[in-house]
Amino acid sequence: MTPILVIAVDCRALIEERVSGVSVYTDSIISELNKLRDVKLQLFYQHARRADHLHVKYPEIKWIKRSSTLFHLKWLLGNPTPDLGLSPDVFWLPDRRPFYRTSVPVVMTVHDMVPLRNPQSLSLKSRLWHRLFSTKKLLRRVDGVICPSFTVEQEIPRKMLRCVTYEGASIGRPGKAIKNLKNFSLMLAPADPRKRFKWMIRLAKEFPKDKFVWAGVKPDDDRFKKNKSKLPRNVHRFHQISDEKKNWLLRNANLLFALSEYEGFDLPVLEAVRAKTPVILSNISVHQELYKGVNFINTYDDLRTEYLRSRQNSLPIPIPRGNYTWEAAAKRTLLFLRRVVENKNR
Repeated sequence: MTPILVIAVDCRALIEERVSGVSVYTDSIISELNKLRDVKLQLFYQHARRADHLHVKYPEIKWIKRSSTLFHLKWLLGNPTPDLGLSPDVFWLPDRRPFYRTSVPVVMTVHDMVPLRNPQSLSLKSRLWHRLFSTKKLLRRVDGVICPSFTVEQEIPRKMLRCVTYEGASIGRPGKAIKNLKNFSLMLAPADPRKRFKWMIRLAKEFPKDKFVWAGVKPDDDRFKKNKSKLPRNVHRFHQISDEKKNWLLRNANLLFALSEYEGFDLPVLEAVRAKTPVILSNISVHQELYKGVNFINTYDDLRTEYLRSRQNSLPIPIPRGNYTWEAAAKRTLLFLRRVVENKNR
């Protein structure tokens, strides 16, 4: 009989109710691990105030009333982290923002190399954080790394214990229809220059009678003020959207734009595939790794060509190259966590 593995999960990614790729990943893996008999989860988080929505969803979650900033400074100075009051076999950090110095093995998920490759995608505060707590520094102090794709894994030092788990996607029921919105093209992305949203705006200007929807633009995000463009009237912008609204948009869009210069996984693409929606994919490593059956674009002219194909209903849905489900991702994660614990005990 397989022994029960006790996993302490830092839920910092779930503190904010705002949905992000990391929060979807964290929530989904926790949900799948909770279904397994040979796993016991110890869920915890640190924050200045209690996150009530987390306690509603996870009544067993533990709130550790300590300063995250102080924890980080102690780690930077080389001091051991105080006892968290937990007794797991392994710590799993679904994001690289928190870190704990402990004798228990620590596994961290590195979703992408944006801090190194595209620092302009980060806020000033995040750039400072990643300067002090760089990925390189963090990797020296963890016992294993989980990556969502080989695109990311290839940039992890060879000597590190590492595993590619991929991710999954689930499309739930769509919410109520959005009035006066049909026959539209969709972009799910913040106003990040890495996402090439200006290509979509240029396309909207070129085709003023067509409808475009840009969802996920944070109203309070001032990172990219100098990159903001005046939107043409045929671009409908939504800020934070619920899962139900996102599901409706994905199921009813003519296509999804996935134009990024760099991604570690690009979850909206897989969500669009699950919703049977065509996607225009940029020619980047992770898109090539995960999908086939489409034309990958390099330039705006390529985008325009593919968009014209979509107007003739001849744009294909990308074909996944593997089994990308949350269930499979959780099982790969569990196997790797066991491997790290076994390796640490030798």
